[in-house]
Amino acid sequence: PLRSLGEPGNYRAPTFSPDGRWIATAGTPGANVDNIDLWLLDTKGTAALRFTLEPTEDVEGTWSPDGKTLFYGSNPNGPHDIYRNSVDGAGKAELVHATAGLQKSTSVSKDGKVLIFDSEVDERISILAFDLESRQARPLREGAFNDAHGVLSPDGRWLAFDSDETGRPEVFVTPFPGPGRSWPVSTDGGRYPEWRGDGKEIVYAALDGRFLAVPVTTEGDTFRAGPATELFRSTPPTRDYRDWGM
Repeated sequence: PLRSLGEPGNYRAPTFSPDGRWIATAGTPGANVDNIDLWLLDTKGTAALRFTLEPTEDVEGTWSPDGKTLFYGSNPNGPHDIYRNSVDGAGKAELVHATAGLQKSTSVSKDGKVLIFDSEVDERISILAFDLESRQARPLREGAFNDAHGVLSPDGRWLAFDSDETGRPEVFVTPFPGPGRSWPVSTDGGRYPEWRGDGKEIVYAALDGRFLAVPVTTEGDTFRAGPATELFRSTPPTRDYRDWGM
């Protein structure tokens, strides 16, 4: 451990800004806060800035590539829809996508044109790609299983995600925007993959609480994952939200 950030409280889904200066996280810091909002934690100081102010539950902050915008889920109309707002606080929250069920943003393409999000309808989770210009959404895979937590590689060519298609959650990688086959990354169960900044490693949470790092290589349309190395241990991951970021 290096150090702690912010006040003690309940936090989830921490996400670094592209320049590494800020961490966006949903939580209730301090003893007198009971509403789940997005907060910005300063990695170079002690400041904690409240990003969302409405009396709604705001979750899963996802940064735009230029670090100027946050996409997030909010529930003023029932289940979470996807909104975005300027990080400098100058604008008003904009509704990006609304549909039946619960939605959580998870990644934005390097060119800022495509948003990846989870959509949960009738207890089934699918990963969708949403074109921010045409305002059209499409599922990335079809099947009677749960796909979730899709994260684009730094070069935008691959999508890491977890899926229970084998009967338990495992981490996979597939070409983006697809179509294409899916390559396994985890071998003993896993959730919440994240790419290292150079795209040469994927870190994920194993179902027993271990955090594992897997070296990866790509050649053309071929993906290869190497043997996993244990980094440290924590609590087992939940189905609903990640409690770490990189």
